Amino acid sequence: ADVNIRSGPGLGYRSIGALRQGRWIDIVGWNGWEEERQCSSVFEADLDMWVQVQVGDRRGWIARCVLDIRGSLTDLPVVTQTGER
Repeated sequence: ADVNIRSGPGLGYRSIGALRQGRWIDIVGWNGWEEERQCSSVFEADLDMWVQVQVGDRRGWIARCVLDIRGSLTDLPVVTQTGER
């Protein structure tokens, strides 16, 4: 299914778009959860892990556990809720 791109790292932020299933997107940051942590079988338990994505000239956030991430997030900057890197 499509996944929401949100204006901030959490379900309380408004949706600013969607990523269609099977599509690629550029990840430009993450919110700094413990590096070794993996997604669990309970989606709601993992909603503190978000990645910042670039969509055209805008940036938004997607929940980490709805994505198949290729590469290392730890090479990217940690981004706060307010967008500070």
